[in-house]
Amino acid sequence: MSQAPRPRPPTGCSTPFSPPPASPGLTFTAIDERLGATDGGRGLRDLLGAQATLLLKDPELQKFIVARSLMVSTALVGPVYVGLAQAVTGQALDGLG
Repeated sequence: MSQAPRPRPPTGCSTPFSPPPASPGLTFTAIDERLGATDGGRGLRDLLGAQATLLLKDPELQKFIVARSLMVSTALVGPVYVGLAQAVTGQALDGLG
């Protein structure tokens, strides 16, 4: 019997490739991160501050956010109407439409 071929390493991988460990918790320890990939990252406070500043300074973005929020609310009201119709009529969902 022949053995199954070994998987090839991903391109750009700097370490020898080995299959991931059996435990899901240990899987992430096998990931080879490049230097600097986790250094100098911005914190949540910095990101939220930048986004809030952008939102406060751009009136077009404000209008866009309000319009999208209103459109989402109208899209989500459909199931509420179906539930109300079912409660009022007492019919199953197949009786609607």
